[in-house]
Amino acid sequence: MRLDLLSKYRRELFGICIIGVLAGHALPNMNEYKDTFVYYFIKMFSLIGVRGFVFLSGFGLYFSLKENHMRGGGYKRFYEKRFFRVYIPYCCMGIPYFIWRYIVINYAPWKFLSFVFPISFWIYGNDAGMWYIDVVLAFYLVFPLLYRCMETGKEKHITWALMLLGVIVNILMYSLDRRYYDLVEIGISKIPLLIYGTYIGKCAYERKTIKWFQLIVVSIIWFSAYIFVPKEFVGYTWLCDMRSVLGCLYLAAVFERLRNNCIDKMLSFFGNLTLELYLLHLYIGDVLSYYCICRNSIIRYCVAVTLSIIGGYVFSHMYKNILKG
Repeated sequence: MRLDLLSKYRRELFGICIIGVLAGHALPNMNEYKDTFVYYFIKMFSLIGVRGFVFLSGFGLYFSLKENHMRGGGYKRFYEKRFFRVYIPYCCMGIPYFIWRYIVINYAPWKFLSFVFPISFWIYGNDAGMWYIDVVLAFYLVFPLLYRCMETGKEKHITWALMLLGVIVNILMYSLDRRYYDLVEIGISKIPLLIYGTYIGKCAYERKTIKWFQLIVVSIIWFSAYIFVPKEFVGYTWLCDMRSVLGCLYLAAVFERLRNNCIDKMLSFFGNLTLELYLLHLYIGDVLSYYCICRNSIIRYCVAVTLSIIGGYVFSHMYKNILKG
């Protein structure tokens, strides 16, 4: 299998991942349907969501910086693109919500500032669901160093060493301060996956391949470990990460085989709105819940998702036009 298929169908994969995130966030509203097929189907579909999103983020960052260097751009240009693609949209969509939540409803100006200058996750944990923004922006700061490590010719060994270091950091944090680790686990445990995504990004850029036999053997080994390893095991979360990596690989192969324009366009539509959908469905959902808009939590969540799709599309279109000048 060609690893560059991950790049070819990156938008479609992002589309599936953000749909998985939206599906996963619907589950807390479906407690009364826990024993139904629909609930288990949504739960299984959502499994690739967040972790696949993180993996593809590391993957895409390598491509972004590599292509930037190939065009003669430096790190300044890389950071400018990240600033205008992530931080400014985050502020545009988030500040009105943060004013409402931390100035109007609960007067907590320091908390408001911690979201505007995204450090809230490192202080308060996953409040308002913004862990991904804070983690990925922090990852941007050190990414050029990781990129240079990937260009040494020893990227495979460096990747495994850094991933092992990430695991050790997690274990040490868990052992030394369990309370704080519980606050930041959702983000800090994803660092090895971001690193691995970067490495696979390099492999894909160099058009490397993986034999189907190897992929199937790895899948069988992973599945066996996933079934028999208890969830309480400290490394269980990284087994779940591998599930999303394998899922992305198999899905890219399926897209290449099908080449269905309708499916590709639909998933690309969602893939182009990942940041907007991620942020807006959380913001709008919280507002609707606070004002008790619709007593049925499932309908309320569906309304929040629908409004986030409409709002995300409108915002994305307007923002791109402003950037074009």
